[in-house]
Amino acid sequence: MKLSDWTCERIQSLGLQQQLDLARQLSSNLLQSRVLLGRCLLTLERSRAYEEVGNSSLMHYALLELGLDERETRETLRVARKLEGLPLLTDAVENASISWSKLRTVLTRATPDNEAFWLEQAQLLNVRALERLVRR
Repeated sequence: MKLSDWTCERIQSLGLQQQLDLARQLSSNLLQSRVLLGRCLLTLERSRAYEEVGNSSLMHYALLELGLDERETRETLRVARKLEGLPLLTDAVENASISWSKLRTVLTRATPDNEAFWLEQAQLLNVRALERLVRR
């Protein structure tokens, strides 16, 4: 099915459980797409491939060619960089057992030595409580 087939009316015609399952599946896909985009951007940055298509920087490429804004590009790259050394959090992303918001939050504090703790907290707490814990 294409996007235009998924109108609000069509979604509303689904049963409640189907609506919830669809939202959960799409959220998981969004998380994984963002992480994959980060990996692509990181690879392009390292290889400087963006220069081959006439862009002066990765940010220039992301803005002009991908339609990403600067904040989104920086955040996506930050997540991809941090995940490289954190296998437990990477597995959580690949298994869709953590949300984008929680992932971004715990990555501000996660290290190879404490990632199990932060993953556990992400699974136990809601985003707001997790943000409060990270700030402490």
